Amino acid sequence: MTSLRESKKRATRQAMSDAAARLALDGGAEAVTVSNITSAVGVSPRTFHNYFSSVADSLLHYTADVLEAF
Repeated sequence: MTSLRESKKRATRQAMSDAAARLALDGGAEAVTVSNITSAVGVSPRTFHNYFSSVADSLLHYTADVLEAF
């Protein structure tokens, strides 16, 4: 069974990668910045960097999740 803490961490990571993908689709590559992602999710840039090393890493996480769903 997954702990509440692990569930929250997974949800935060997923929310940030989803926001990155949404920003890319809505505004193009220029719109996908750490600042825009963290604003969309309501977390700090430091939190973003606790989960991802770069914007590309967050988009890769989103892509991996989509591929895994197939």
